[in-house]
Amino acid sequence: MAIAISLVPPLAVVGLMLESGQPSQSLGALLTFGTNVAAIIATGVAVMVAAGLRPAALAAGVKLGRFEARTLLPVGLALALLAVPLAVGSVQVARSQLLVSQAQPVAQRWADRFGFSLTRLEVTGGELRITALGPDSDPHSGELRTQLDKAGLEEVDVRVDFALGRTVTVPGETDRE
Repeated sequence: MAIAISLVPPLAVVGLMLESGQPSQSLGALLTFGTNVAAIIATGVAVMVAAGLRPAALAAGVKLGRFEARTLLPVGLALALLAVPLAVGSVQVARSQLLVSQAQPVAQRWADRFGFSLTRLEVTGGELRITALGPDSDPHSGELRTQLDKAGLEEVDVRVDFALGRTVTVPGETDRE
């Protein structure tokens, strides 16, 4: 059951993302699938070796082939190949989180100054995306750029999405008479 849970969903996502025209998302799901397969195989081999299954099978008279280092080579190679994109992805996530943590206090001061609430701060495609909720459509976004530059983030592209937080009351029929 655990194998099905860890293998079927990523494969389903691969297909869905390819069908929806998002090949990069599909590659991410394929990486998850490959990582899960390699982890299942490597863990299974490690557990069998640690449990002494081979000597027990030989003692019981079961005929087994030779167990050599090259037997484990495909598993080790798969793990090594998967380590590269996983490491690259981890570095990208760490950089994105560092960027968000550097930009967050600057953006928060800017939002507070103009009566806005920050609803989201994230890095997407190398771009810092800020979503701000407030009463105005553009409360001096140039000043935000200046403050981010002063904080050492001058090379970061920034996109600010403004959401108006206006409240409107629409009376029902009984109130209109």
